[in-house]
Amino acid sequence: MISTCPECNSSELYYNESVRVSGIYGPNLLPDLHSFCDPFPLCTVVICAHCGNMRFFVQPKQLEKLTNANGWTKADPDDVHSSLSGLREIPSPPHHPGVESVVPPPPFPEWKP
Repeated sequence: MISTCPECNSSELYYNESVRVSGIYGPNLLPDLHSFCDPFPLCTVVICAHCGNMRFFVQPKQLEKLTNANGWTKADPDDVHSSLSGLREIPSPPHHPGVESVVPPPPFPEWKP
């Protein structure tokens, strides 16, 4: 795991080791890296409290299945760069010195039957 943020070098990192990355209501981020007996693979998510950068790390038992899993191809650096050439990177939001927190969104309206 990482000890400092690769974006801003902050060491104020928080992590959760039990985030589901496959399920009924969301995308299957780890196709063919789970089994019938273990249908909901977990990953570790690390978030930087300073800049909001978020990283996903695959759990070791899913990582062991990667080299033999269907749908996963070992990346050749030249192929990866050429396939990504048409995509644009989404810039990170700017960090504003002195602004310590993000304004939370307004609450959902109260439901009334």
